[in-house]
Amino acid sequence: MGGLDFSPDGRLIAYDNESGEIRLYQGGAPVTLARFTAGMFGAFLAVVPGKEEILFADAETSDQGGWIYSVPLTGGEASKVDRVR
Repeated sequence: MGGLDFSPDGRLIAYDNESGEIRLYQGGAPVTLARFTAGMFGAFLAVVPGKEEILFADAETSDQGGWIYSVPLTGGEASKVDRVR
């Protein structure tokens, strides 16, 4: 497991895993929200208070840096937000 965060109200847990998945747990079976390259760990993962999204930064080590992504809690396509340098 890479990153892990709880929503402020404690109703959900978001985390990433070695398979490159961002997963959401709200009781019952975890749901996969997004898939990245296997083995890509997050530099951070955060549930955004007041929004229906998770912010995830890849731990890219190249001189170009990595990316910060927005991942909707409803699932779907992750979108690039900014560069990590």
